[in-house]
Amino acid sequence: MSEFQFPDVRVSDQVIIYNDESKSDYVTGWVMAVGSRTIDALCFSERGMEWRRDVVHETDPRIPVLQQQEYFSDSTRGIFRVADSTAERRGMATRLNALDSVLESLVRRVTSLERAVPPQDASRYTNKPR
Repeated sequence: MSEFQFPDVRVSDQVIIYNDESKSDYVTGWVMAVGSRTIDALCFSERGMEWRRDVVHETDPRIPVLQQQEYFSDSTRGIFRVADSTAERRGMATRLNALDSVLESLVRRVTSLERAVPPQDASRYTNKPR
């Protein structure tokens, strides 16, 4: 069996947290702290804001053992997966950084063109008939 790889999770990532292995009930949360194999998250539910601690990832091979040990009977724990919106947000940040670089390059090119060919007086050009 291969070694468990904890996913790339960062503070402020949006996550879905299930109460137990059945995944029948969940809340949406935002990561507040990242450990070596768990996260802490602030969640919003019909009961209001909740703090979830020591939440394990859905691919963690320890889940069956934790379930047997009633780890999830503590309502502050759970099983998480990274929300789709987190990947989308990261993708947008990458694209925005790339577009920022393109825009900077275009500004440099326009500036060098203006130096090479100074703008001319446009007052002699008009749309009025002669």
